[in-house]
Amino acid sequence: MNMIMEKLHFVTVFRIAIFSFLFSNQMLMAGEYMKKADDLYREGKFLAAISVYRQALAAEENPPITHFNIGNCWFQLDSLPQAAVNYEETLREAPEFSRAYLNLGIVYFNMNQFGSAISTLERGRIEDPTNVTMVNVLAESYRKLNKYELAIPLLEQLLEMDSSKIDILFTLAEIYRDLNDPDGAVGFLNRYPDTGRRLSDKYFMLSEIAEKKGGFSEALFFLNQYASLNPADKWPHYKIIGLLQKQGNPLSAVFKAQETVKTFPGFSDAALLGGNIAFTEKQFRYAEDLYRIAFQNGSAGGVTGLSNINRIYLSLGDRTGSERINSLLSSKQRQK
Repeated sequence: MNMIMEKLHFVTVFRIAIFSFLFSNQMLMAGEYMKKADDLYREGKFLAAISVYRQALAAEENPPITHFNIGNCWFQLDSLPQAAVNYEETLREAPEFSRAYLNLGIVYFNMNQFGSAISTLERGRIEDPTNVTMVNVLAESYRKLNKYELAIPLLEQLLEMDSSKIDILFTLAEIYRDLNDPDGAVGFLNRYPDTGRRLSDKYFMLSEIAEKKGGFSEALFFLNQYASLNPADKWPHYKIIGLLQKQGNPLSAVFKAQETVKTFPGFSDAALLGGNIAFTEKQFRYAEDLYRIAFQNGSAGGVTGLSNINRIYLSLGDRTGSERINSLLSSKQRQK
């Protein structure tokens, strides 16, 4: 998931860079073929645009820019190796062209060639040291290679260059978490504003950090914040059940399991977890009810749980409870 999100993020930035360049340099691209190819590009007809750009090359209409735009077309067609070839050609003809370094670096990043991305972008920074996107992709490339000591200063530099890039705070928190520095991670998370698009991720990470430190009450608080921001997500509720048990409140965990399966019918994992907790606490009727829900939703654990409850009822001489479970299990067998 993270890789997909990162790729989409950089594709968006890259497209903005391409369109900006095409429009801002229209006067430089005065050749007949270039104008026609640019129009095709803007219409999304990338293969047709490539064909006309090649005619522009034959006519020697600004070759560096023409190769650059062919690379842009191949990128839009998700043909990254061919995009790279054309950006490299651009740089052979115009080694001062910083935008080509940026686009080539992004291509390498999206191809998981992080070493090549780094060497390309470091060279590009010589031409354009204050390019925010270039610094951003470079920092992420270092991070992918676990070179945190190089990624962290770049990310902090980005914050100085553009304070609106608040997601960098979250990225820095992730790095410090990966470095087993929870206090450093929390420091950056606490700076992340409530208006940020990753606010729910912030709460989830704060919950994870608190749980690892044994602060179960704090972990529950943050996880409930996450759940309130993601009402359709059932899994934080499953985690809350486990946290309540760790906190020393097993009955609260059982009640939370009951509440969860009412909110999310068919959530057999939550029913099974709650049933196991109830069974451990010798709350057999609660366990039976939760195991029944798991069983009715096809969980093999529900069958095991009900069988275990049945043995308990038999040992206690509870024939009514045993018959109730046997009837349920046998009805399922008959349906088969």
